[in-house]
Amino acid sequence: ITVLVFESSSLSKAEKIVSSVEKTSSTERHSTPASSTCPKTILLGFSKGGVVLNQLLSELASYESQERHHLQHQDHILPHSMDEFFKSIVEFHYIDVGLNCPGAYPTDHTVINKTRKFAEANNNTIRFVVHGTPRQWSDCGRPWIREDKEKFVHLLGVESKSSNGKLHACERLYFSEQHPSLQMHFEIIECVNLG
Repeated sequence: ITVLVFESSSLSKAEKIVSSVEKTSSTERHSTPASSTCPKTILLGFSKGGVVLNQLLSELASYESQERHHLQHQDHILPHSMDEFFKSIVEFHYIDVGLNCPGAYPTDHTVINKTRKFAEANNNTIRFVVHGTPRQWSDCGRPWIREDKEKFVHLLGVESKSSNGKLHACERLYFSEQHPSLQMHFEIIECVNLG
């Protein structure tokens, strides 16, 4: 499994997220036979790193898949081409993303629709998990974060219903009983559930 972490500040936070991924036992991740040659990529975007996930999602949605039969059967850990990279993506994790302006989450229905079509056309299953805290989702000074998140989750739900099981989405709220704070925004890294 390839894990790419996009976040806005320090390497130590990224190391905690990667450590969490390594500890997570998910039947989905372990159901692939050991002889499989296709790498799987999990994308994690923390805080402003969600913008990078948005761009990757837009690129995936507009990507014209290319058959690369001569590369499909090679054993390797990392994808060797853009085609292999996009086809290797199995999960997007938006971890307490937010901005001081709208755009923390993708809200273009066309992008989500084309992502579903990409997954179906390439027989991929892509899972989206939106993780958040009251710090971002209940910030009355930045209501667009919650609005964008709700629209994103709604669009994923709509496309999931017609995806033949190729698109999955879930939403996870952490520290729901606590008053919003900057501290919880960073503590989510230690307790994020990637399973």
